[in-house]
Amino acid sequence: MSICIASCSLGSSNTGIPSGAKPFGVPVAMVVVPLYAEDGTANQIDLSTVTFNQAYLDALINQSDASKRWYPIIGLENVESVKAENIFETFNSGNTQLIAEGVRNFTSILPGKPHEYLKQIKNFSCQSIGVYLVDDCGNFLGSHRVDGFLKPLRIARNSWSTILQWATDTTGQNITLAFNFDKSERDDEMRMILSASISADLDAIDGLIDVTLANDVLSIADDTLAFDAETLYGNVLSPIKYEALVLADFTCLLNAGAETIVSVTETDGSYVLQLTSDILALDETVLSVSKDGIYVTAITTIAS
Repeated sequence: MSICIASCSLGSSNTGIPSGAKPFGVPVAMVVVPLYAEDGTANQIDLSTVTFNQAYLDALINQSDASKRWYPIIGLENVESVKAENIFETFNSGNTQLIAEGVRNFTSILPGKPHEYLKQIKNFSCQSIGVYLVDDCGNFLGSHRVDGFLKPLRIARNSWSTILQWATDTTGQNITLAFNFDKSERDDEMRMILSASISADLDAIDGLIDVTLANDVLSIADDTLAFDAETLYGNVLSPIKYEALVLADFTCLLNAGAETIVSVTETDGSYVLQLTSDILALDETVLSVSKDGIYVTAITTIAS
């Protein structure tokens, strides 16, 4: 068996630590990232070109390609990350041989999250993902296993676990999140982008909100489209609606051609769009929304 635990080719390593070197603090947030995009490229931070400012962060969170998007999970509490004992082989003579490093796990609590949120983060269990961690000082941790890049820390397949903990007389509703880091991840390859080099506001980091242009509400009349913009959350009879869409956020196709939207009227998350053209029987309309902070699936309707 090949043992790849330490790099021994350089012999002894020096043990001095310069003034200003800092340990990573307590994780308070993580950014989930697919390990590879659909085009086959690795999701990673190029350290030779990165300027970690707000525009850089916003672009990754709002990335139109879901396979390249960053998915923040915030508000981590009671974080523990314990590494199992290293694995040794023991011979009849009593001598031992180091076989492999132990696997590091990660557990945390997400307090006060609604039960709908469980499905949103549970879906990551089906993917090949990694995470960047953010500590309480705003430092950003990843893996420097490839020179010039900060990669997400790989999560072991089928280890991502989410459990809803119901409220009790003394505790609120929480979600427990746990996983194992991949056995190939090495602690000595972890590196940070220090908070001093980050001008983005990591305290305000958050993921996109899924919004649906409700099929059961959408109606067509003459030159108007009417619909509700609903989120996953709230009363199942009347979900929480998204109320901040404006004219510039919408794009409409009428029979595959661009259609001009004249005006948008919004009342408590219910919208009426007036178009330039009348919508006739069997006309196909495709309505799309593009706005930072939310993700909306385009909706296609056929007029009756």
